[in-house]
Amino acid sequence: MITPPVVAPEGSPVRIIDRGRLAEIGMYVLLVPILMFFLALASAYIVRHGFGEAWIRVELPPLLWGNTVVLLFSSLAFEYGRRARKQQVQRWLWTSLTMGTLFLLGQWVVWQQLLANGIRIESSGHSAFFYLLTAAHGIHLLAGLLGLFLATMWPSHGRWNLGRPEAIRVAAIYWHFMAVLWLGIVLLLALGR
Repeated sequence: MITPPVVAPEGSPVRIIDRGRLAEIGMYVLLVPILMFFLALASAYIVRHGFGEAWIRVELPPLLWGNTVVLLFSSLAFEYGRRARKQQVQRWLWTSLTMGTLFLLGQWVVWQQLLANGIRIESSGHSAFFYLLTAAHGIHLLAGLLGLFLATMWPSHGRWNLGRPEAIRVAAIYWHFMAVLWLGIVLLLALGR
């Protein structure tokens, strides 16, 4: 339940804490180490690629591009949900959640396709980074699905002095970040020859 703002006695300085803004800042702070982790992996990828030894490029399965489109549409659906009228919010958020789940299932299928073709983590430097980057993103995306589910189920009257629109806005920051991060990973793997 949202508590009313504190009324200060005349002349005393009181800070009113905007919990929504505080949660947003917290989310951005959380994203910094995640970004640094993936930048470190990308840097290691580029350096390792420069050695050239045992660097056999993995042909990316076409389903990987389909999965990318699904994740981008999931991000778009979440944004529609964030901006939708009250009665349409749930539908868009569930659509985004479903598409995010389909993305993860699609990634599992991509891994199975690669394994069926004999491409394992130890096959080459490129395949090792492919599995590492996609697995790390998948784990972070799984956490995002949990956040998206919580935002979808967030009570309309709020919880912990955080209203539903604020909870959805905070979850959207993470979800959109995951979509942009995935684009960077796919481009790195596709173009990093």
